[in-house]
Formats: sequence, structure tokens, C-alpha cells
Amino acid sequence: MINQFPFENLVTVKDLLAIVCRRVEDSKKWLPITYNLSYELPKFIEYFKKRERESLDNHWILKPWNLARSIDTSITNNLNQIIRSQE
Repeated sequence: MINQFPFENLVTVKDLLAIVCRRVEDSKKWLPITYNLSYELPKFIEYFKKRERESLDNHWILKPWNLARSIDTSITNNLNQIIRSQE
């Protein structure tokens, strides 16, 4: 389990881990494309539509943010469902 990087002054919770990971040099080599929809929904929608235009696989794993322990985790390629998951 990784929760802190060398020279990083932030210990993070799961919902911010992807954002912290992106700060690491070469993170694109090992970090899958990840969005926190609470903070990055417009950015995600833009990326989703780009993949859709390019006819790329657009399935996403949706994970609840708060101690869900895989409860309510789902996989979808439906943008409306992804957006509604924030409600």
C-alpha cells in the first residue's frame, strides 16, 4: 500500500491518491487513467467523449469514495450513469 511518496508532504486518503500519484515523475507508465469525479468531472467528460469519437473502449470502473469495500462498485460505458453516480 502506498500512501506517501519521497519528498511529498501529503499523506492522502483514497479519493485523492490518484491526484497525488500524478505528481510522481513517469506516473503515466504505471498509473491507469483515473479521475475523481467530485473534483474532475468536466475533465473526465472531455476525455470520455474523446475516446468515444475515436471509437476506443470506454468502459470505466466506478468505485464509491467512502469506505465502500467494493460495495456498489460497477463497470459501465454509459456516460449518463457515470454522471448520475455522483448523486
